[in-house]
Amino acid sequence: MFQSRRRKQEAIHRFSELSDWLFLILLFLTTLTGIIMHIVRLAGWPMGTYVMYVIHLAIAVPMLVIEVPFGKWSHLFYRPLALFLTTVREKAAKHSSVDMENVKTRIGDLFMVCMQCGTCTAACPWNRVSDYNPRQILRHIGLGTGTVKSVDDAAWNCVTCNACGEVCPRGIHFIDVIRSVREIQSSRGNTPAQLEIPLQYLAGRGNPWGGDPGQRLNWVEDIDIPDFNPEHAYCLFTCCTTAYDSTPNHTCSQAGRALLKLLHQADVSFGTLGKEERCCGDPAFRLGAVDHFSTLSNENMSLFQRRGVESVLTTSPHCFDTFRKAYESMQANMEIEHYTVLLDRLVSKGDLTPRFELKSRVTFHDPCYLGRHNAIYDAPRRILRRIPGLSLVAMSDNRKNSLCCGGGGGGTFNDPSSNGRLAEQRIEQALGTGAGVIATACPYCTRMLQQAIMTLGVQDRIVVRDIAELLIQSIEMRLEHPMPVHINLELDQEVLHA
Repeated sequence: MFQSRRRKQEAIHRFSELSDWLFLILLFLTTLTGIIMHIVRLAGWPMGTYVMYVIHLAIAVPMLVIEVPFGKWSHLFYRPLALFLTTVREKAAKHSSVDMENVKTRIGDLFMVCMQCGTCTAACPWNRVSDYNPRQILRHIGLGTGTVKSVDDAAWNCVTCNACGEVCPRGIHFIDVIRSVREIQSSRGNTPAQLEIPLQYLAGRGNPWGGDPGQRLNWVEDIDIPDFNPEHAYCLFTCCTTAYDSTPNHTCSQAGRALLKLLHQADVSFGTLGKEERCCGDPAFRLGAVDHFSTLSNENMSLFQRRGVESVLTTSPHCFDTFRKAYESMQANMEIEHYTVLLDRLVSKGDLTPRFELKSRVTFHDPCYLGRHNAIYDAPRRILRRIPGLSLVAMSDNRKNSLCCGGGGGGTFNDPSSNGRLAEQRIEQALGTGAGVIATACPYCTRMLQQAIMTLGVQDRIVVRDIAELLIQSIEMRLEHPMPVHINLELDQEVLHA
């Protein structure tokens, strides 16, 4: 009996701290000094009364001003009010339109095994710049307690970087949950206005940027790019962000032209579908616009089959991932390859030989859809290491822990002042390595990082360059734009080599 009562007593006080006694001590001393002050006053000792009064106030005032409002004991006073206000807020909040059964119908019930550990929330890059809670979204959907704010609206902020899926101990594909929520919202006409615009462009012009389909090949300028025929080894599929580049200095289209030069240098047999080419459908797929994606995917598959395409070379990891995973018929009938894998192979075989030194410190940014989504980490780094004179350094967040640029999942079409904050953090990380160049292999990343550089005003300290641009510069040594050499490391800063 004694042991049982002792264990119970320990359980009650297991969260107590030594500082919890401060309130009781101050309360005791306030009472004691008050009693002594009155005793001295009744004894007719004015000076003693004055001294005890000062001591009494010196103890009572800190207790009332500091300990009572901000200490643990204040919980007893404000907690009932907090519970009342929370209840009022929950009743006033509009209930989520997302039903658990609808989500299960679309993606299965794997998300129901979530054990609410919070690992996904800790890994989410959004928590570096704002408050975002993937764990809570899963919980609200599973319990049916979600609101428009906590589930419906929150789903549109996800950039589908898959940082949560990489660390989830249960293997939950959180971005599938997000896409299903978006699909439900989209089917009910609840897509945010800024995301409706690229979807309308996809339906009307075949690309999310509103570019003229008749000008889809304007980005190549004077470089010869043959029309695809079945004898070509590859069909080069150009990302819409490259074809309709609106970035300062046209950094995305420059990267595309660099790739064309490399393919010609290595005598790679390739062609393009030119003006017939339409968007792969990545924006529609990630935003849950099922009808738009179905139309685009069916048109692309019909075009590929009609033109005899067997191998597709993509310039964007998003096209690469969409073709591999969202086009079911392509998985068995065609080979899909990202250009960094091809370039790595060409350099290894000696078909491309970097000869001229690029004396620059470079850090590589892993695109989410190339790295975490498809585990391609080494090919881009091998290319960079083979460039003479290039010093490759790593940012603190790299490979599977790479910090997202904020462009995925429709993020590149969202408000730049919101999603751009992730890219700004990435640029600050790159500057911290002393690099003058941040290299990447994704048009979305190039666009977001370029915008971040402009926002931060560090154009004279660092530039964005695609892997293909750096490689062709080492082969031809014709720099269209000079690359800054930024080395401004603190004495105690460690440079991590990739």
